[in-house]
Parts: sequence; C-alpha cells; structure tokens
Amino acid sequence: MKMNKIERNLNFGHYQNYRNDDHRLPGLSGFVVNSSSLSDIDEEKKDSGSAARFKWNHILNKGEKNKKAPALTFGRAFHSFVLEPEEFGEEYIVEDNLLYDEILLKAQNKQIEQKRKPSEKFSKNLTAWKEFVKDMEFMGKELISASSYELIEAMARSINNSNFAVDLKCVEIFRSYDFEAEVSLFHDLMDLSGKPVPCKARLDYVDSLANDGRGLIVDLKSIAEWSPGYSIDRFKWYRQMAFYKDIAVAAGLVTKDCECGWIFCEKSAPFEAHYHEAEDCLIERGRIEYKYLLHRIRDCAETGKWPGHGKIVYPHSLEKKLEEVQQLV
Repeated sequence: MKMNKIERNLNFGHYQNYRNDDHRLPGLSGFVVNSSSLSDIDEEKKDSGSAARFKWNHILNKGEKNKKAPALTFGRAFHSFVLEPEEFGEEYIVEDNLLYDEILLKAQNKQIEQKRKPSEKFSKNLTAWKEFVKDMEFMGKELISASSYELIEAMARSINNSNFAVDLKCVEIFRSYDFEAEVSLFHDLMDLSGKPVPCKARLDYVDSLANDGRGLIVDLKSIAEWSPGYSIDRFKWYRQMAFYKDIAVAAGLVTKDCECGWIFCEKSAPFEAHYHEAEDCLIERGRIEYKYLLHRIRDCAETGKWPGHGKIVYPHSLEKKLEEVQQLV
C-alpha cells in the first residue's frame, strides 16, 4: 500500500524517528528515506558514502546523532525564530544575565535554608543550574546563548523586515498569510526504474496558493560565508530541493510547475539575505541523482547485500604522476 501522509504540527523528534510499518521492503526495517540520509550512500561526496554506511546509520540505526552540536542547535533555533516565532519561546531558553540572576537567587535561598554561606556569583557548577538544565531537557527545551539570540534576531530582520532587508523578495515571501512552516510529508517516491521507495521530507516553508495556485517551496539556509552557489553544489542542496519538490507534488501540496528556491542568510554582519529560485535544469539534475540513490537503496534492500566502499581509486593528480613514471621506464 502506497504511503501518503501529511503531518502538520508534528514534533521534530517524532518526524526524525518515524518508522514505516507497511513492510513492503523488509530490508529497510521500516526506515523511511529522507534527503539527508542519501549522503550516506552517495559515493561522490567528500567523505565517500557506501551502502554499508547507509545500513549502519539508518537500517540498524547505529549512526551517531550529534543533536547538541552548537551549529545544529543554532540552525534549529534560527529556523524556529523565523518560521514559527510563536513557538520559539516554547522550544528555546535564552541564557542571559536575567536567567543567571534568577538561578543564583534560587541557589542562595536554598543555601540559606541549609544554613550555608550563599554563593556570591553565578556559576554553572551550582546545583540549582544543573537541576534547571535537567528540567529543560526533560521538557524538550534547548538552551541558546544571549549572543546567539542577538545574532538570530539580526538575521531574521534581514529576511522579514523591509527596513533592514536587501532583497525585498524575502519580505514578500513572509508577508503571505497562506504559508505553512515545518510541514512533514510521508510519501512514496519513484527510483530510476519506476519502483516506489518510502520517503519523507520536512518542508521549511510551503505556500500552496502562491503563484496563482501553482505553489511555492522555500528552504531557509544560514551560511557562514557568502558562497551560496558553491554551497548548493558542495552540499547537494539542488538534490535536496528536487526531493522536496517531488514529494510535495506527490502529496498534492503544490503542482509540478510550482516555484521552489532558497533564502540564504549570512551569519555575520551585515547579515545579508537573498532569495534564489532553483532553475528547472538544476532541479532535473537533482532529480536524476536522488532517483539513482533511491534505486541503489531499493536494490540493496531487496537483495540484502549492502556493499562497502569497494575498489580504491587514486586521485587524478596521482594517476597523472604515475603515467609520467611509466613513460620513463
């Protein structure tokens, strides 16, 4: 039975850990393929992927999940602030002096009750702070520094405030009353041979009514250096966008001739943000690549064989040097 589900307001953790139960491909053990997982079977990426790595990380679910990496925390917080500002306060706690003063006061009151000398300064070694952090983790909230929060505010202004924006297209996009944020899609996508593979995607921004009903998909990217074109190529964001577009079309959120693109925002002053539409040829290239990788995944799942990296190949520069040596012999 074809998988076809749209989930709104789905917790990211639930989306991330979702497993399929229709058992059409037992070799996947219920894993539903998302765009980022394709990197683990992509032999062309810098840290070359393999089927064996894909199986280890996703089928066996033994891959390292560094959810607390500062860059990942910042990225999630930035997305939440821009895309779902009303949810930001429910998901993040800003570590500012006001919070530290509250924790210090709580610690001092408890120390006085215990007839101990109260602490004079705030420290993260305080029991009150450690208890607070545990409580926040239990509630599913993340801590971000005051400096990160200020940075996120500045970046957001360059996207949705016409007084600060360089590219007013970004402001126009976020003025829509019809867009939805963080929409989770679960749907089959076809591999190169036309066979279905269960897939999922979480769209940053989708407006089904934009462009006279054709729709608009936008992916929000924060970048440390202003090199969006390079990043689109290096991180295969064009493949990701093709994946997003096709699953949104399959789910009926947008039409096949919808517009899709990225909003890129610098993480340093002047926090420049620009919208860039993905060209049709770029999407088609991404489509070819993701379908090829889906075909590899399906083939491995059907045969039960998940090969490793295989033959070692020398880089072109070394091959050329070897040819020069052979000519001298």
